[in-house]
Amino acid sequence: LTDTPLSEQTAPRRMDPLVEQFYAALEAGDDQGARAASMAYATPERWQQTLAAAQERMLAKQQQLPGRHNPLFAQAMTHLEQLGPQAGGYLDRVQMEQVAGAVACQAKLHQLPRIDALTPVQDGRALLATSTDQNPWLIDRVLIDKLQAATQPLEQSLQQLTAETQRQQDQAL
Repeated sequence: LTDTPLSEQTAPRRMDPLVEQFYAALEAGDDQGARAASMAYATPERWQQTLAAAQERMLAKQQQLPGRHNPLFAQAMTHLEQLGPQAGGYLDRVQMEQVAGAVACQAKLHQLPRIDALTPVQDGRALLATSTDQNPWLIDRVLIDKLQAATQPLEQSLQQLTAETQRQQDQAL
């Protein structure tokens, strides 16, 4: 591939002594040493630390995305926090934000003025976002597939939410 030593190719990614030990063993051709370092790194505690660090980086990145200020996103987040992970269809904070983005986007596409409730339906496979007008007999609603919402990137949902918000504002003029 390249003549650049492995240590120079991967230097910016190194942060952990076990990772350093792993790369040093690979460069030395020490398969047993590399295997030992990778096994030490793969302990449940280490895995949890790595996973938590990755989630923190992802959340920090998501905090910078435009569209987070939209009230529908905030309302979806509030309702998902109240529902909890199982009923809300998310595993962690990163996925919760992805679901909230998808819910907010669908609510805006279906012209819900706000999200007053978020209810699990269809044996827990979907969420029903509802908005009750001043007349309690008039209820706007939209159905969101939880699996699709949990896997849709937040950036994509917020871009669609921002674009649809702008389109609806332009149309109102």
